[in-house]
Amino acid sequence: MMKKHKRAVSGNRTSQAFLFASVEIIFVLLVFMQLQAGILLAEEYRNVSARKVLTSTTVSDGSRIRYLRADDPEVTVLVVDVPPGGSTGWHSHPVPVYAYMLEGVLAVEMENGKTFEFRKGDAIIEVVNTGHNGYNPGREKASLVVFYTGAVGVPNVVKEQQAAVPALP
Repeated sequence: MMKKHKRAVSGNRTSQAFLFASVEIIFVLLVFMQLQAGILLAEEYRNVSARKVLTSTTVSDGSRIRYLRADDPEVTVLVVDVPPGGSTGWHSHPVPVYAYMLEGVLAVEMENGKTFEFRKGDAIIEVVNTGHNGYNPGREKASLVVFYTGAVGVPNVVKEQQAAVPALP
């Protein structure tokens, strides 16, 4: 009789373990779905809010986002200030670059002649391997935080070489 009782308890433990595992899986799935929807706030983040700035599959000129594949990845973060009338000069990026406008206005002219304007609160997903020039057409400083997602030994910025102007005789 004792053996039957032990088996029943053992069977109950197996059922309980299965039930707990199922509940854990359901809980994890619910948490994941809520995180995806952006509605779950952990207790330790109770005073934090989040605002989506941008979701995109394209860079600023409309071409598809490309990621760098590197054995030795490196992230560099800069705050860049462009004074009124200032310019970055023509350059390109061999690595993916993302930015967030902190203040002011930044116009970015592409090598194809198109110009895009970014203002305080805008996110920028920069073009890769495409010449462009950022300039401040406004009356106040343009400031942005820039995230270069590159690799050790790979430059984040490649300045365009100015064509040599022949000297006059």
